[in-house]
Amino acid sequence: PWAEQVDYNLVLTAPANGSYRMHAASVSEDVMVLLTKDGMSVWDLSAEDCTLDLTGGTDTSYGLRLVQRAPQMPTDVTNIQADSRCHKMMRNGQLYILRDGHWYNAVGQSVLSK
Repeated sequence: PWAEQVDYNLVLTAPANGSYRMHAASVSEDVMVLLTKDGMSVWDLSAEDCTLDLTGGTDTSYGLRLVQRAPQMPTDVTNIQADSRCHKMMRNGQLYILRDGHWYNAVGQSVLSK
């Protein structure tokens, strides 16, 4: 058993300035793996790979957030997933939408920003 959400710090070391691809090799269907930067979710690695522009050296601002997915329950609501870059999450009874590294509420207002 584990909490609904677990955060891990990452230490990324790039040999030179450049773009690097991050890939989640094995992801369970009941867990969402989010890449975080300075504690904020920026990408859903369980949906697709992410390209990071890194400067040479060590970067400790990134992390991984594992979020336990809610069990699928039959409802009369149809979930339409138009594209894999958009994910919906319920937290404390509120709907949040992660799209292209930004969080929005149910009416499209930007939320959870610094």
